[in-house]
Amino acid sequence: MNRQLNKENLPVNDLWRFLPDPHGDGEKLGFWKADFDTRLWREVMVPSCFEVGGPNFDCYEGIGWYQRTFRLPAAWRSRRVVLRFEAVNYRAKVWLNGKLLGQHADGFLPFEFEVGDQARWDNDNVLAVSVDNTPCDEDVPGRHVGWRGYGGILREVSLSATDLLHIADLNVVATPNANGGHVECRINLRNNRSVPANAVLDVVIHNASGKAVATLDQRAVRVAPGESAGIVISGILADVGTWSPTTPVLYQAVVRLTEQNKIVDTVDTKLGFRRVEATSAGLLLNGQPIFLTGFNRHEDSPRNAMATDLETTRRDLEQIKEAGANFVRLCHYPHHPAELDMCDELGLLVMCEIPLYKGDTPPPTNAVRVAVAGRQLKSLIARDANHPSVIFWSVSNETSDQKPEVAESNRALIRLARALALMDGRDFVTADDIKSLVLPVLHHRITLD
Repeated sequence: MNRQLNKENLPVNDLWRFLPDPHGDGEKLGFWKADFDTRLWREVMVPSCFEVGGPNFDCYEGIGWYQRTFRLPAAWRSRRVVLRFEAVNYRAKVWLNGKLLGQHADGFLPFEFEVGDQARWDNDNVLAVSVDNTPCDEDVPGRHVGWRGYGGILREVSLSATDLLHIADLNVVATPNANGGHVECRINLRNNRSVPANAVLDVVIHNASGKAVATLDQRAVRVAPGESAGIVISGILADVGTWSPTTPVLYQAVVRLTEQNKIVDTVDTKLGFRRVEATSAGLLLNGQPIFLTGFNRHEDSPRNAMATDLETTRRDLEQIKEAGANFVRLCHYPHHPAELDMCDELGLLVMCEIPLYKGDTPPPTNAVRVAVAGRQLKSLIARDANHPSVIFWSVSNETSDQKPEVAESNRALIRLARALALMDGRDFVTADDIKSLVLPVLHHRITLD
């Protein structure tokens, strides 16, 4: 989901201060304080891994501290201001002006905080982040041989401003049918004002050339102060092009929120009309058999390690497509969201994966890790469900299914993925239905979107 018209964005990337904290003393020493002197800390570019902090940081495991200052536009003072991290690996704690905003423990997934109440409007704001990539048994991915846990602020950081009445989420399901294509937009509104809001929602569908091809019904909605409201707007489009690896036809849904004929918020998302089914005859895409041929891809980059490198990503995906592939497994963790955009555009079917490896973990810890995995699975599906390229959710990798507790936890995660698919109104097929059809992924417990 993107915001365009009524959301202002301020990148918080580029130059930060950095200091390793191998003994874990930084919090006690007050590295998070707004007046802590960081002039002797190293300067590093963000996004990046710990390794850029100096010549002796290769394979560093421990805590690293980041700090930088920024100023907010005065026009944002009465708006909702959000600080967003696309990925910090693994465990992050974030302070703004000496106040702890919160923590996050899912290394490859986004998180955000509303910061308007803690912000300074007439002076510098001081942002401090501690990042800990020490392997822990109860985490996902946890501790096991062969996993290199690059630490750091791996992806972009940004600030944004919206109205207190805003579109909090947009979920789109687009499927071809006999009349063309059916599109359903599930919109979540949030009213952070102190008074009720009366507004109107409308949805316009654009084709790849930017031409409006359909306008869905308007919906009037009233949202109580401090409350959310869910609205569904759907419609039929005639003569739609279907999305597939050979014809990756994309559309765009633009949702506008207006109040007294004034646009309050606008969000948009790309979409593709496609249907995927697992049958006794094989895997079907838009009613036609498809045989998957493809590659695994990691985010490792010769230039940036696991930090953002979208230039290398695009080159790799284009070469995968040129090699005749129609499928890519984004292993073993949620990849950068822009990589999914590229797969949509190029016509590559995708398996998305959470970094859960379940082998010899003792049962009590296994239960904790399965709960963490469920949290990550929900976040992954919420982030990537709108992409037409995504047809598989992988819930674990190289698991020891001969162990009853591991087999049951895999089944529980698949049930969760199915429940999330049902909530979103999406087609799904269980892993048991498809594991005989998708030979390259027999070691992975998967569900089909």
